[in-house]
Amino acid sequence: NPQLAPPDNFRAVTSHESASIDLSWTSVVGATGYQIQRSSTNNDEAIFTIIATISSTLTTNYIDKSNLINGETYYYKIAATDSRFTGRFSPILQAVPQLAPPDNFKAVTGDESASIDLSWTSVVGATGYEIQRSFTNNEGAIFSIIASISNTLTTNYIDKSNLINGQTYYYKIAGSDSRSIGRFAPIIEGNPQLAPPDNFRAVTSHESASIDLSWTSVVGATGYQIQRSSTNNDGAMFTIIATISNTPMSNYIDKSNLFNGQSYYYKIAAVDGECAGRFAPVVNATAHICPPFHLKVKPIYGSCGVFLRWGLIEGATGYNIKRASTANAIPEEIIKTVSNGHDFPNMDSTIYRPTCSKHDSCDQLNDETHMRVFFHRLPCKYDSQCEHIDDKEHCKTYSHPGFCIEKGYCKDMSELHLLKYRHVPLCNDGLSCSLLIKNDNSHCTTYRHSKNNCEFGLYCINFHNHEHIEDKNHPFNPSCPFTPYMCEFYDKFLENLDKNNSSISLNVETHCSRYSHICPYGRQCTDQLHKQNIKSTIHIIRFECPNKENCQLIDDENHLNSYSHPTICDIRLLCSYKKFDCPDHSNLEHIKQYRHSGHIEHIGVSGYLGLNKNINFVQNQNEMIRNIQTYLRSAKWDQTTITISDELKQWIRALQPTHRCNKLIFESILVHGHIMSRDHMNSLTKSDSVAKAAKHHTKIKRIFDKINNPSVKQTCEEYIKILVEIQFNKIGKTKTVSESLEDELLKSKLKLNRLHRYVTSEDVETIQALTIEIAEGSLQLHSSPTGIGFGFDQSLGTNKHVFGVLGPHTGYYYGDIILVFRHELMYHPDSNFSIQAATTFGQSKNAYKFRPWLTDPGSPETRIEHFHRNKLHCSIPGYEDAAAYELMALTGLPKKSLTNIDLKAIQQRWLNIDSHCVFEAHLPQLIPLDYIDHIYIAKTTFDSLSTYAQKSAKTIFADALCITDHQIDINIKPAGLHQPLDSTRIPYQSFVVKEMCQTIENRTKSLPLIEGTIMTLPAYHFKDHIILPITILQSISQIGLTDSSNNFVYIYWKTFSGDMMLTLTDQIIDTKIEQKDLQCLTCYIAPWPSKNIVKNTTQYTPDYQEDYSYISNHHPDMHDTILHDKDFKSSSNSFHRGSNIDDFIVYNLILDRTTNQVTLAIVGPNCLYSHHKLSYTFNKTELDL
Repeated sequence: NPQLAPPDNFRAVTSHESASIDLSWTSVVGATGYQIQRSSTNNDEAIFTIIATISSTLTTNYIDKSNLINGETYYYKIAATDSRFTGRFSPILQAVPQLAPPDNFKAVTGDESASIDLSWTSVVGATGYEIQRSFTNNEGAIFSIIASISNTLTTNYIDKSNLINGQTYYYKIAGSDSRSIGRFAPIIEGNPQLAPPDNFRAVTSHESASIDLSWTSVVGATGYQIQRSSTNNDGAMFTIIATISNTPMSNYIDKSNLFNGQSYYYKIAAVDGECAGRFAPVVNATAHICPPFHLKVKPIYGSCGVFLRWGLIEGATGYNIKRASTANAIPEEIIKTVSNGHDFPNMDSTIYRPTCSKHDSCDQLNDETHMRVFFHRLPCKYDSQCEHIDDKEHCKTYSHPGFCIEKGYCKDMSELHLLKYRHVPLCNDGLSCSLLIKNDNSHCTTYRHSKNNCEFGLYCINFHNHEHIEDKNHPFNPSCPFTPYMCEFYDKFLENLDKNNSSISLNVETHCSRYSHICPYGRQCTDQLHKQNIKSTIHIIRFECPNKENCQLIDDENHLNSYSHPTICDIRLLCSYKKFDCPDHSNLEHIKQYRHSGHIEHIGVSGYLGLNKNINFVQNQNEMIRNIQTYLRSAKWDQTTITISDELKQWIRALQPTHRCNKLIFESILVHGHIMSRDHMNSLTKSDSVAKAAKHHTKIKRIFDKINNPSVKQTCEEYIKILVEIQFNKIGKTKTVSESLEDELLKSKLKLNRLHRYVTSEDVETIQALTIEIAEGSLQLHSSPTGIGFGFDQSLGTNKHVFGVLGPHTGYYYGDIILVFRHELMYHPDSNFSIQAATTFGQSKNAYKFRPWLTDPGSPETRIEHFHRNKLHCSIPGYEDAAAYELMALTGLPKKSLTNIDLKAIQQRWLNIDSHCVFEAHLPQLIPLDYIDHIYIAKTTFDSLSTYAQKSAKTIFADALCITDHQIDINIKPAGLHQPLDSTRIPYQSFVVKEMCQTIENRTKSLPLIEGTIMTLPAYHFKDHIILPITILQSISQIGLTDSSNNFVYIYWKTFSGDMMLTLTDQIIDTKIEQKDLQCLTCYIAPWPSKNIVKNTTQYTPDYQEDYSYISNHHPDMHDTILHDKDFKSSSNSFHRGSNIDDFIVYNLILDRTTNQVTLAIVGPNCLYSHHKLSYTFNKTELDL
């Protein structure tokens, strides 16, 4: 049967309105109308319904708005109709309605520095908005999310996130609802700038032809630019009259070619480097001639008149004299207009009176008759610093000081002396002048040889710069090399300042009088100009906190150490307690007065094996996300785009690694002082390994640290080894028995006798008792190693890790005792986690069943490699995105739907599946006990421990030990894998899981900012190299920059105590082979210097000692040789001078790949007082960055 042809050019596109699709087609000859059908699916069972019947042949378009949901895919087909039949349908098209883009999207420079104000018009149907930002706007531009706004009433946002003034940023915005992101508005650009200075004022100066300008300083500014115009209309031309580079300055006097009576208009902008900020509103003022000074009125005896005398005003051509008849009246009547040199023969300014013969030494200045007859010059108020001192006309009226009689030999650079006397000019060569050394009299009388005064005076920040101090004069005494944080003399002085002076010891008082120190009050000091204070203190002016007394960051040490706050000293006294020992560490009033040493709890050494050194975690993250995205599209899920909520990402960040064990393992942990991997436990079958483990026990290690004699340390080690051999011999466990038990006992006694001469009896007994316990515990441990012990673990390499779950651990079959570790452990270079248990990549191949977006590579070997490609590391930015993708996909998998997949649904799945199907944490092989944040143990289980174990657990863990009241039947063996939990353990299990979930929720609200890798290093003597989990190239690829476009690399890290080395190489260092072509950049941070300790001595000279920090391109193994030969590219043995060694110090390594320059500097709060930098530009043949 013939039918009407289907309409050609049928198109379905997202409409410009929300929840609508625009349909269009070409008209069909013979048709009287059209029928449009729609379906939400496009499979064999798809049901198409009629959504429109169009009877007009002229209509070739239609907008579908009928109950569409943004983000859903809809399928359309169309057929022409006539009066009898419906024609053939066109091919099916699909389209996705989206929220309309927000209109009127604007980006304007923010009122604050480094901020952009964004605004838009709300979108109908949107429940929120997503804002993205990029540094570029080309085809390869990468936009990242900077804000997800869930408040539909909000139509503006201020972007303050790491903006740089003067940089151009590009923005786009889209509306969002619970299901999808809408279309983005056109890209706009914004340029953040420094804020205009507040309180900009212009007032007539007290001097003639000058205007005083003042303003409030701008945070982040390095200077200011002032412009002036004589008009303020549309065509006004403003020219720069001053560029000020001294940021503490907030005033300026304009004297440049001003005319009295003329109005001038000014504007000012803050400057940051070459970038000028926004200008403050224009202000104006009028320059006037200043009022005459020294006006004196005396009666003229014998006459009904008065005698007026005043000082001559430079630039004035005459004077108006006004008079009033009463004291309170304002003089308005002009009684005389006087021109210079006329009408007033008795004025000081007359040129007709003869000059007094005694000139400036006249002793008749109080003789009225003499003063009427003779003219006397007035002393110039600028003294020897007058700019017109050589102007003959000026000198006719004003007198100036004479030349200093010392001529070029004068060494006095005091301000008073320089004002009182004129001096010959300074020699450019200063004190190193060869003619001065030769004592050339002609040169030495013509030129002065002395140091210039420092322009910053008592506010000089270069007090620790030896060259600057030698080159310039300063009003303060030589600075103490330990100021401001390391001088205990000054600390004692401040502590006793308000007390009776007799409480300050003589050596403290003498030291503080002889050497200057940083004033702890900074800009708030009310005694800055006191003579004694000028000599003994240096005033460093910090920026003020913009929130002042309303600051909400009082408990942030970095903030308090960076900004000035009202009523809080810049440098607070040091509390006698360490941070976490202080009973008032959370008391804000206490924090305002005291700083603390050891800002965070120190954690023990968890050794490094390099278990992640061949894993590319950045690539892993990208692959895992890409696999899920591809799968969602191919499997035709209801949504193919995953939107991750901030709530879910924060929950992932809050997860803590958790480990479960039984009673026997827990007692072994207490004995050994570590949680151990299965591989490490297996090594304890050898006596040498057990002796090594005993030596590294925390208590024994402390005893070793007290012994300075290497020979005694060796005797201790031999004694420990013999004690272990004796225990192994007792049960025949020694692998090679070379000596009898009697011989071992004899040797033990000999070593013991020697030790007693050098080590206390108490310490010897501690070594003996702990070594025997560890040996016995190791032997017992072999009968019951931890974990389930899958044989595949060894192939995967996971047997070298301590196993756990990253999050709530429901695996009751591992044991009843639950250890929750500190989150920092996940940032160790040997840590990682997988989405599910490593064994799912084994023979069962469950990984490919549980996660169908993974493709089975086919062989056991390639599956092991595949497992390593599915690991994540918490130190890599964006790990939580990949983890969230996996959690959402796994939770939505049963229904192939992402609908209603929120945090609650994810948590519900987590708690109702086997623990092998949630995040498996792979932790370092040896974990010290101080990494344990919390322990849960039921009372019956705790009571079943040995008396020693109970006592040890309470002593070691204190408040971290939670003994619950639950009564577990310990006679019932814990259930195994896939076996049900017995009834006595169910209440305990429920309680502990609930507690862990609550802890995670609490942590989401107050997560500390942790970025990068965290580890505590033992003294490796720079022989072992710890490889970080991310390379520079991987980091660059993450932020979307090409290798060639990024010429600068910034590496930040913070450390406590120093004595560490950061090495950059072009390949992994392998100490087992010779690497002739290895390129190294070695940055060594020296041990921090000791403080200036107060001793009972009369020696007051500060003895600052610090080893060299350096930059080198030599192999790290050459460290000792480099120090000995001083073979550095750049170095300093005062690198930490001025730093706060009671807290972490932040370092920054900058690589300029264009110039091949390397710079190492201290940054953060410490750069206020420490300005040392190490910098070196390498030749490309030495090292190619």
